[in-house]
Parts: sequence; structure tokens; C-alpha cells
Amino acid sequence: MIGKLKARLGQFIERRVALALKGSGVRDILGDISNQGAALQETVDGLKVRLDDLSKDKSASLNLRDEMRHHINDFSAYKADYISFRDDIRARTRPYYYLGQCWGLTWLDTGLPFFVKTDEREISPWIILGGTWETYIDNILSEYILPGMTIVDIGANIGYYTIKFGSQVGPDGIVHAFEPNPVALNYLRENVLLNGFQGRCVVHPIAAGQESTTSKLYFTDEALGSGSLLEDGGNYYRKDHESLSKSVSVPVEPIDAILGQLDCANLIKVDAEGYEPFILRGAAELVRRSKDCAFLLEICSLTWEKVSSIEETMAPILEGRAIYAVLPGSRLLKLEVFEIRGHLDQYENKMANFFICPIERIERIAKFIVIDI
Repeated sequence: MIGKLKARLGQFIERRVALALKGSGVRDILGDISNQGAALQETVDGLKVRLDDLSKDKSASLNLRDEMRHHINDFSAYKADYISFRDDIRARTRPYYYLGQCWGLTWLDTGLPFFVKTDEREISPWIILGGTWETYIDNILSEYILPGMTIVDIGANIGYYTIKFGSQVGPDGIVHAFEPNPVALNYLRENVLLNGFQGRCVVHPIAAGQESTTSKLYFTDEALGSGSLLEDGGNYYRKDHESLSKSVSVPVEPIDAILGQLDCANLIKVDAEGYEPFILRGAAELVRRSKDCAFLLEICSLTWEKVSSIEETMAPILEGRAIYAVLPGSRLLKLEVFEIRGHLDQYENKMANFFICPIERIERIAKFIVIDI
């Protein structure tokens, strides 16, 4: 049985490679590859269950158990080769078109078309190569989001999450995307138009903050995601690029002033390079109205604690919610608020992402939760 399955998988791969290299039916090919991968994983899981049963059966011979372990190791290695093959096919068949003047057109891993800034080195390369960005975060958010949700995306950049959110909430949902950087804003707007999401993705060309004012946004074209309203804010996050060499005056408004008529939000994502405490203060009323809202926050103790303690800043969003540190591999580690600082101290830049989830909604992300690391 095992030999026949291996042969069938080998024939499948050879057939699909030939089709992929001809550029035929790429999406169907990738769909078939995913289905075959699921079957392979199911086989491995079944073998593990069988080995466990044999381990409990005293009448089972040692040789039989060793043979089963050999099959498991063999299939696990085969799965690793399979994953490598799948990723190679994806890379070879990804469309990418350079349009001139630092504009490129590709697609996200979901099949949605997407514009990228070709001289930007922080986000665009990963989208061009694989159609994804921050998969360890993306996986969790994609699992949590449901059709019809209301999402606030603060720090939308060129629109990776905005477009994904727009696809996931569907025509009955809405995404409010805030982005003050005029360079990123052009790509964000065009990506919304490209996907026909004007009715579900509302772009706000302003910075979110605590009060209505005008402020300087510090940024560099090579790393649009590091722009900050704090002059040294983005520099805490980045060690491998030049400092934030450009600045531009941008309007700043509290979220409550812009979304005052919004009944509630289901998810608020805040990625503002150290400016998050001010943004949360300016969204106090929306937070109060949104009892069933989850939050994705980037927290940097070096910038947050210049404003107030982490505990004080987090207090308004913790009632009825649990805090999880987002770890590589889309793992979620539950923490208490007083443990956040210690968790951040593990990182050179004292920064990490956290998912704050309503307790009644934890089942949506349960498969990502780990007991320890």
C-alpha cells in the first residue's frame, strides 16, 4: 500500500511539473498540489496513530514497530520534498510585470492583483516572490476574520492587509484604512481600485492620533513600513537601512473624530512605529463601543513607555479580552499584561506583535495557541 502511494505521488508530481512549466492551468495545478499535500499529511497522521496503537500492543513485534517508524520518517522526508516542490512551482508561475517608474504588478497568494513599489525593500520583495507578507500574522488574522465584519486598519501602507481584509469581509463588510504617507497612499488607493473594493475599503489619507493637528511624518522610500510620527520612532525597528531621511507634514485626527458614527469595530489593527499609545487614546470611544473587538498591536517598550506605562496604555482594551504574543510560525502565547515587558526584553529592538482577543471568540484562534515556548 505504501509503495503504491509513493508511486502515485511521484507520477502526480511529474505530471504537474510538466504542466506548470508550460504555464497551463496554474491555479488548478496549485489546487491539486494542495489537495495532494493534505492527503500526504493524512497518511502521515494515520501512520502515527497506528504506531501508537502498536506501542500499546505487547504482542506486536519490535520489527513491526521499527518498520512503522521507518515509514513515518520516510513519508515525513517525502513531505518536506513535496513542500519544496510546491513552493518552487508557485515561484516559477507567479506573474510579475514591471510597469515603469517604480510600479510593479503581481498577485497575492489569494489570487488578488496587487501593485508594489519596486524600489521598496521591506515589504514589496516578499509580495513579488511569494504573494505574502508577515505570514505568521496573516494566518491568524485570516482565521479570525468573518464576512460582514468592520475592520479598522491603522498604518495600511500600500494595502496588503487592507486588500486581504476587503476580500475576507466581502460586500457586506467594510474596512477603514488609514495611511498618511503620500507615497504609500498612491499604491493603497490604486490597489483598492484595481480590486474593485471602493464600496468596502474606505481610504483615509491621514494619520491617526490623540488630537486634531498637523505633524511631521518621518520616512524613507526604501522602507515605507518604517514611517513614524516620532522622529526616532522608526529607527528603533530597523537596523539595516539608512535612517528616516525624509519628512512631510501630514494631518492628524483622532479615530473618534473620523469614525464617530461607526457603531462598533470587530478588529482594529494598529501598526504605527511607536505612535500606538496616542492612537488608542484618540480611539477611546470606539473602543468603548466595541465590546466584541479584537486588536492586533505592535508594541515597542522603548517608545511606548516614553508616553505611559504599558499597563496604563493597555487597560482600556483588556476588559473581557485575553492577550497573546504573536510568535514565529503563527503561534500564540498567552500572557498577562505585566508579562509583556519581559517578553519584549527578549528582542533587541524591544518590539513584538500582540493579538488581543475577546474571550468569547478565542475558539476562532485556538489552533494557534501554545502552552509554552
